Amino acid sequence: NVGTVLTTNITGLTASTPYWVRVRADLSGCNSNNSSSLAVTTPCNPVSVPYSQNFESVTTPALPNCTTIENAGTGNNWSTTSPAGYGFTTKCLNYPYNSIYAANAWFYTVGINLTAGTSYRISYNYGSKSTTLYPEKLKVAYGVSPSSASMTTVLATHTNILTNSAPLNTVDFTPNTSGIYYFGFNAFSDADMDNLYVDNISIILTPNTWTGTTSTDWNNANNWNPAVVPPSTGNVFIPSSGITNFPVATSLTIDAGKTVTLNSNSSLTVNGTLTNNGTLTIESGATLVQGTGNTVAGSGTFNVKQALTGAGG
Repeated sequence: NVGTVLTTNITGLTASTPYWVRVRADLSGCNSNNSSSLAVTTPCNPVSVPYSQNFESVTTPALPNCTTIENAGTGNNWSTTSPAGYGFTTKCLNYPYNSIYAANAWFYTVGINLTAGTSYRISYNYGSKSTTLYPEKLKVAYGVSPSSASMTTVLATHTNILTNSAPLNTVDFTPNTSGIYYFGFNAFSDADMDNLYVDNISIILTPNTWTGTTSTDWNNANNWNPAVVPPSTGNVFIPSSGITNFPVATSLTIDAGKTVTLNSNSSLTVNGTLTNNGTLTIESGATLVQGTGNTVAGSGTFNVKQALTGAGG
């Protein structure tokens, strides 16, 4: 008989921090000895987009702080490694084969705050060691907790990975409900395959893509996909294929942490002030035209792969 069970809340603790808890009785000056200590670690706080994980912070085979794994089968677990080959030249996530049991191993990101009705983009590199005999299998999903039972929204399934390289996969998705979500990477390869790798996990707002369907006017929503004029807090991509009308902006502001990318052979004209506190990337063959009276401000990054042209400066 354990008697009356008492509970209490312990407040003021720091997220992602180990603590040790002891309990003793104190009744009218009659004290018991301390109980044995209970080791607990507080959960990590959720983060907001943009989120990225390239595994460079770890000492292999350890996992990054605030990430978790689950073995839902009888095979091996995810860990980190430095393969120095197969398309992966830095530290990355690795599932090594089990000669007897099939894989059913999950890797989960930290919780990420997402807003209902907002389009997000997840991207990652994935690949295998083998190119012919040992196909790997990978599923990517998300849910409201870091558990296989919660991974109810599948974003991608790769069932025949034979790359010996690190292709990039990108998926756009829109949650129906605002909340904290976890992203799971599920190795489900057959037994006795080879090695599966994942790296450079990124979750951002889906970039607005220029279409130029109606005109060259940056501020016309019909020239964008989705049909919304991108705010300074968004990411922007200007392609070249199939584009007749390239954008012309009176002014342009890129906020910290956001990007504008000009694909090869595309063009962007800014006639007023270009304020860059994020990242402006001009791929080889792309053109940034600075109109008369144009000025440049901000403390962001310019990834310029060719010379700028124009009357302003």
